[in-house]
Amino acid sequence: MSEPGTRVAHAVGSTALPPVAPLAPAAHDPLARAIRAVLVVGCLMVLSISHGVDPDLWGHVRYGQDALAACALPATATHTYTAVGHPWINHENLAELTFGWIEHHLGAAGLNAFTSLLGLLVLGLMVRNATREGASFLVLSVTILLATCAIGPGWSIRPQVFTYTFFALLLVILGRAFRHGARPDARVLWLAPPLFALWANTHGGFPAGLAVLALYLGCRALAALWSAGRGGWREAGRYGLVLAACGLATLANPYGPHLLAWLIADLAPPRPEIGEWYPLALPDPLFVVTVALVGLTVAAFIGSRRPRDVGQVAVLLVVAWQSFLHARHPPFLGILAGFWLPFHLEGLRGRLKKATPARTGAPPLFALWANTHGGFLAGLAVLALYLSCHALAALWSAGRDGWREAGRYGLVLAACGLATLANPYGPRLLAWLIADLAPPRPEIGEWHRLALPDPLFVVTVALVGLIVAAFVGSRRPRDLGQVAVLAVTAWQSFLHARHPPFLGILAAFWLPFHLEGLRRRLKKATPARSDAPPPSPRAVRLLLGATWAMALLLLVTLAVQSRSLWVNRSWAPVDALQYIADRHLAGRLVVHFDWAQYALAALAPETTVAFDGRLRTCYPQEVADLYFDFLLGNLPAFRWRSPTSPPFDDTAILRLGDPDLVLLSRHFKHGVKVMVRRSGWVLLYQDGIAQLWGRPERYGDPASPDYVPPAVRTIGNQKPRGYVRWPAFPSGARA
Repeated sequence: MSEPGTRVAHAVGSTALPPVAPLAPAAHDPLARAIRAVLVVGCLMVLSISHGVDPDLWGHVRYGQDALAACALPATATHTYTAVGHPWINHENLAELTFGWIEHHLGAAGLNAFTSLLGLLVLGLMVRNATREGASFLVLSVTILLATCAIGPGWSIRPQVFTYTFFALLLVILGRAFRHGARPDARVLWLAPPLFALWANTHGGFPAGLAVLALYLGCRALAALWSAGRGGWREAGRYGLVLAACGLATLANPYGPHLLAWLIADLAPPRPEIGEWYPLALPDPLFVVTVALVGLTVAAFIGSRRPRDVGQVAVLLVVAWQSFLHARHPPFLGILAGFWLPFHLEGLRGRLKKATPARTGAPPLFALWANTHGGFLAGLAVLALYLSCHALAALWSAGRDGWREAGRYGLVLAACGLATLANPYGPRLLAWLIADLAPPRPEIGEWHRLALPDPLFVVTVALVGLIVAAFVGSRRPRDLGQVAVLAVTAWQSFLHARHPPFLGILAAFWLPFHLEGLRRRLKKATPARSDAPPPSPRAVRLLLGATWAMALLLLVTLAVQSRSLWVNRSWAPVDALQYIADRHLAGRLVVHFDWAQYALAALAPETTVAFDGRLRTCYPQEVADLYFDFLLGNLPAFRWRSPTSPPFDDTAILRLGDPDLVLLSRHFKHGVKVMVRRSGWVLLYQDGIAQLWGRPERYGDPASPDYVPPAVRTIGNQKPRGYVRWPAFPSGARA
C-alpha cells in the first residue's frame, strides 16, 4: 500500500502487481485529520452504545472470575448438575479471564471502555489504511460508515470482539506484506503465527482466520506458479511455511490439538436453535446493509480499472456467501470492506470524475445532523431532489456522457444517507422516523395548515411572491434544482405551519442572486460579479477548533453513556430472580436458554443449572437434545437432534437429575404447555415474561420445610418495565 504521491520504480518478483499510477500530491488540508477524527468517533458511538447486554456476558465474567480465584482453568463443567465431570473445552479462556478481571477491578464502565478501545483500534486501522492509499474523504466516509453498519450488530461485550480485532490485525499484516505494485514481503507474514497463538486462546473464531489466510495465500501461491512457473515454487513454499506455522501456533492452548479437532467437529451439525446461525434475510436491516456492501464492492472492483488482487477477490466472494448464509458473518465482510474497498472505490470515483478530487462536506454534516434533530430527513430529501435535478440536467445535455456526473451525485447522496446511520441507534432511527411520519398529527398545532389570520401566512405569501418574481424576471441562469426544491418547500410551507423557516433559509441563500438580477434589469445596469475571497487564516483556525471540539464532544458523550451497562427488565428475568432470592429458593434449576448464564451467575453456588449457552463445550449432545425437546419440541426447522440421542421426550429434562425449579420464558410456548400438563408442579411466580415452577414434593407439600404457601406466591401478567444497572443481581430480601 504505497503512500499517496509516490511511485514504485519497478516491481521485483513473480507476483508483483503492476504499479499503480500515483495520485497527485494533495494540498495540505488542516481540517482533514480533524474531520477523520469526527468520523471515527461517530462510528465508534454506533459500535459502543447501540447494543444491550449479551445473554452470555454474565457467564463469561463469572467463569473468568472463578478461574482467577482458583488460579487454574476448570477441566470439567461447572455450575451445572447434568454434566458433572464432563470435560469442558473452553475456547474463550483468555477473553473470559480478561472480562472477569476488568469487571472485578473496573466494573461495567471498564468493560465498556475496553470494548470501545478495541473498536477504536479497528476503525483507526481502517482509516489509516484508506488514508495511506490516498482515498478521498468521500470514499473514506462511505466505506467506514457502511462497514460500521455491518460490524455493529455483532459488536458487543462478548469474546467475538477479539475475533473481529484479530481479523482486522490479520488484514493489516497481509496489507503490509502485499503492497500494491511492490514485491511481496514474506517477512511481515511471520507476525501472523503469534497473532494466531493469542487468537486460539481468546475465541473459537480463529479457524475462520486460518481459512481466510489459507485461501488468500493459496491464491497468491497459484499466481506465483502461474506467472513464474517453477521459479514460483520458492515463493509458494514461503507462504506454505507461514500457513503451517500459524496452524501450529493455534496448538499453544490448554487443550492442544483437541481444541481444533473439537471445533471442526462442532461446526459440522447445524444450529437452528441459535438465531445468529439463521440465513440473512429481510426484514433484518443487516440484510439491506450487506446487499449494499456487496453491491458497492462489486461495482468498485469491476469499475476501478486498478490492479485486482485475486486473493482479495476470492476471500470477498467466500465471505459474502457466508454472510448471507449465516447472520453472524456480515461483520467479517464489513471488516474486509473497510480495508480492501477504499483502494478500488477511489479508483472508480477517480474514473467517474476524471478530475482533481474535490472534498464534499455533506456527509459529516449529516452525521452531526442525525445526532442532533430528526429534521435531517428533510435535509436528505432536499439534497436528493436537488442532486436528482442536476443529474437529469447532465443526462439531458450530455447524453451518455452525463452518466459519469450523475454517478458522482449518486455517490455523494449515498454517503450522506450512510452518514445518518452514525447515531446511537443505527438504521433503527431512520426506520422509526419514516414510520413515525406516516400518521397525521392534528394534536400538534405546528402540523396544522398555514392560513389566515396567522401573520406567518402573510410573510410566506410575500416570500413566495418575491421568489417567483425574481426567478421569472431576473433573466439570469436558473438552477433547475433550486426551482424544484423551492417549489416543494413552498408547498410544504402552506401544508404545515412548521415548514416556513425552511423556505426562509432557502430564500436567504438562493433569492439574492436572482433578486439582484431583477433589480439591475429594472435599473438597466450591467450585472457585475466578483469572486468570493479565500477564507482568512483565523477563520480556518476557528473551523479547525470547532471540528476538534465536535470530536471531543462526541467522545465525552460516549464516555458518559458508557459509565454503566443497563439490563432491560422486560427481557431479563430480574423480578423472577429477586423472588427466588427473597424466598431463599435454591437447588437444581431448569432455566430458559437465554437466561441460564444470568441465573447461574446470580444464584451460584447454591443453584446449578440444567443447560446453558456453553452448549457442547461442556454438555453432552444427549443433554442438549433433552433440553431442547422440552424448550422447543420436535420441530426440525427450529432445532437439530442427534440421531444417537434417546428418543424424543419433552419431559425427560424434568426427570434428569431431579430438578427443583423450572424458570421459563412465556414467549416459548412449548415449555409452558409441558409444565401445565405435568400435574403437580407448583406455579410459584409469574409475570408478563417469566414463570417459576417448583417441584411439588418440595414446594407444594405443607409438610416440607421449603413449602411455599399460596399467600406468598406471586402470580400476575404485568410485563416488567424499565432498566437496572449491571449485573442486575437480586438485592437483599424485601421486607
